[in-house]
Amino acid sequence: MSTETRERIIEQYGLDSPVAGSPDWSGMDVGISGPVDVLVIICRFIVSPLVFAIQEIL
Repeated sequence: MSTETRERIIEQYGLDSPVAGSPDWSGMDVGISGPVDVLVIICRFIVSPLVFAIQEIL
């Protein structure tokens, strides 16, 4: 997409310009609530890594 087109769309719809640089990982949701959940995931992986991997894929 050309720079002119991108700027026109940003102005037309009142969007914020994309910020270049590193992503903001603080807002990322990885699906783990707390330390207990991490422990459960680690235990599931240790007990049966293949089943854990298949469940994560599906």
